Amino acid sequence: MNAHSVRESGLTSPPASSVRVVEVAIVDPSGALSPLSYAVPDHLSSAIVRGSAVAVPLGARRVTGVVLGPAAATKSLQLKGISAHLRELDVPPDLLDLAIWAARYYRAPLGALLRAVVPPPVRKLTRRVVKPTGAAGARATHTASREPSLLPDQRRADVTTLADRILDRLPQSGLDLRQLVEELGDGVRAALRTLEKRGLVTVEDAAVAHRAARRAVRAVEPASGVAPSFSRAQRQAEVWSFLRERAPHAVTVAELEDRMPGATRTLTALARRSLVVEVGTAGADVVDDESESSKRLPIEAVPSAWERALHGAQEVAIAAVRDASGRFVPFLLFGVTGSGKTEVYLRAARDARAAGRGVLILVPEIGLTPQLIAEATRRFPGQTAVLHSALTGPERWQAWRDVAAGRAGVVIGARSAVFAPIPDLGLIVVDEEHDAAYKQEELPRYSARDLAVMRAKLASCPVVLASATPSLESHQAVLQGRYRQLTLPARVNDAPLPEVQIVDLRTQAPGSGVAGGPARASRDPNGAPPPPSPLSPVLEEALVENYRAGDQSLLFLNRRGYARFTQCEACGQVQNCPSCSVSLTLHRARRIAACHHCGFTRKPVTHCPGCGSLLAERGFGTEQIEEQVRTLLPAARVARLDRDTATSAKHLRATVDAWRHGELDVLVGTQMVAKGHDAPGVTLIGVVLADASLHFPDFRAAERTFQLLAQVAGRAGRGHKPGRVLVQTRQPDHPSLVAAQQHDFLRFARGELALRQDLGYPPFGRLTRIVVEGAATDVERRATAIARRLIAIAERMDASDRPQILGPAPAPLERLRGRDRTQLLIKAPDAPAMARILGAAALERVTAGDSTLRVVVDVDPVNML
Repeated sequence: MNAHSVRESGLTSPPASSVRVVEVAIVDPSGALSPLSYAVPDHLSSAIVRGSAVAVPLGARRVTGVVLGPAAATKSLQLKGISAHLRELDVPPDLLDLAIWAARYYRAPLGALLRAVVPPPVRKLTRRVVKPTGAAGARATHTASREPSLLPDQRRADVTTLADRILDRLPQSGLDLRQLVEELGDGVRAALRTLEKRGLVTVEDAAVAHRAARRAVRAVEPASGVAPSFSRAQRQAEVWSFLRERAPHAVTVAELEDRMPGATRTLTALARRSLVVEVGTAGADVVDDESESSKRLPIEAVPSAWERALHGAQEVAIAAVRDASGRFVPFLLFGVTGSGKTEVYLRAARDARAAGRGVLILVPEIGLTPQLIAEATRRFPGQTAVLHSALTGPERWQAWRDVAAGRAGVVIGARSAVFAPIPDLGLIVVDEEHDAAYKQEELPRYSARDLAVMRAKLASCPVVLASATPSLESHQAVLQGRYRQLTLPARVNDAPLPEVQIVDLRTQAPGSGVAGGPARASRDPNGAPPPPSPLSPVLEEALVENYRAGDQSLLFLNRRGYARFTQCEACGQVQNCPSCSVSLTLHRARRIAACHHCGFTRKPVTHCPGCGSLLAERGFGTEQIEEQVRTLLPAARVARLDRDTATSAKHLRATVDAWRHGELDVLVGTQMVAKGHDAPGVTLIGVVLADASLHFPDFRAAERTFQLLAQVAGRAGRGHKPGRVLVQTRQPDHPSLVAAQQHDFLRFARGELALRQDLGYPPFGRLTRIVVEGAATDVERRATAIARRLIAIAERMDASDRPQILGPAPAPLERLRGRDRTQLLIKAPDAPAMARILGAAALERVTAGDSTLRVVVDVDPVNML
């Protein structure tokens, strides 16, 4: 390390014996860097502890890191020093322990895990500051001797003159280097080097002092004693009128947005006119971050929210969680759809907040849970923070600060919120704990559900895993006594579960597509004959009857687009993605053929590029189902909810709001419609093709099919009318479908667990998936070498815990984004055995120096494609 680098860090090379050295993990999304050793300057010595966030030099850059503890002994006499302590980013001990555990268990780089822990705008948290030393004697020497004649005369004179101007310009408090460069030009840096050599100035990194951003108003009421005029502000008039109608009760922003999308911006305008008053908020700037009042907030601000009657099973569950306060107790809250699981954990959250402790609620996808967010915000006004990927950098940073300071004691978020810096954590909830969305598929790969359990253990607090269709891993944990089950066996309004009818498509003729009319006319713009209707006559008749009765219907198909693929009628050629081993899906509304894996799109072609014959559309998706329904029910109000239509949070919210308020007759959608959207008017649900997910190359295919069917069926009959579910299939005797028809999770679990045990699959063993990606020949060679290494390690292990190596073999999705893929599976009897073989194999170093290959190590995989 050169002397200039030492000066930049604020370290002046004291004797090695007096230097305190710490190990720092660099916050790095790629995870390419191992922890590095840095010296601690004297002025930071008392402040730097384990978990301290620091700015450190790395080559020509300054990066953010987290102190792990004392470094091992080093022979280096000159270490780079810590530049600044970023106090606001300090990582609490329990979160640092969680990140270290996750890095070890999931074989993920610690720097990548810390990137999820530390908020995003870290690069903007330090600045270069130039300060005078006040050494008058040194300045006199500088004036007398000037710069030695190592530079050309003119340049030496320029540097000396500029150095004098810098000394005259600097206040005692120092000046931002960027400001000096803007005022005096690029020569400032050379002049500063001269002044540093003379001991006249220091150049240091300083943490940016952040002005607390004004937090968004979370609960409001109209100001009293005012009579505003809205002659030119119609939107303000609408919001004001709504608030006046609800007075004297305050309205949360979440509820207002739910009723009047876009109202938040209008509130800002009303606040500038002093026409609304913020109430019950946690974030008034006058409140001291560390004061008790900022941590223990009034939770009865909306008393009516807590007046719902509870049934006996709910009271038992709430009492069990309350009794576990201050202890690590994992609960599985298993209740049928509509049984009031949300009410149970919100009441448990109230108990935790009353004790002054924080609450974390994880949900699979923020955009699909608007009702939960609105309800939590209404019940905990001013205390709720919602963390999600759509937040801007400043918004996420402000939310992080609110949470870390204890101002927002209830945090709701998707999987990354498991790292939220909640002080004194008292309760963790994982809603829909079975959902695959809790698994992070990119680096760092982790399961937020499992990390939530580990975090609760570290924090000594209860964790509630809630689901109507629990994962078999959680169910087995109950059977083994590791989790405690809380059961809600009936719906809160004592309504019966919907009747489920299996429709055997093998015995059904295609539907007509027209209510009471002839077979539908050709709709293919190319003139090809129309494909058979995906709606059976039984389902068509039920849709017509339900519409005439004035009730709502929901059609579910977990496949978006219009047609699955296009195929030549003559030669059979299928239009495929050029970068992936999948066909292109036709999206008629968007006029594209698209790959749902890499995002490739192009305009649809009508004739075969090979032989010139006409292309036919094969298969169907939600877009075609929507068209079928509009033909069947021309006067009905029909909408579609999938990734193609939910292009913005506003559109999603508007569709869900219309659905909940009975403004739609039929909703067609993918699994998005099965998550958190309750509409009491829904009495008919049609599952267009239950077989779609049964035969994926995944040992969980049957489990996911059962879960989807049960969750979708649970949307029906939540109001005063009974519900009915029609499930179309060509495999009516499949165990998943039979169990879903009977609403019998335990029956399904018994059969599926027996199969898993015979095969040694989770939860009766541990699985790691290794995927090698790159050029075909290199992939096969490297995968074979990895397999040999793993087999050699396994053979040295005891027979009782020896892992099994399967493969290498082509991955189910053999080519993805232009890279060939080969996979291996490691099946181990338990987690320690898996940790031993992965630790010995050190697969993270397999491709070191080879940028053409990538080795993905996925511990506890969820996606097997």
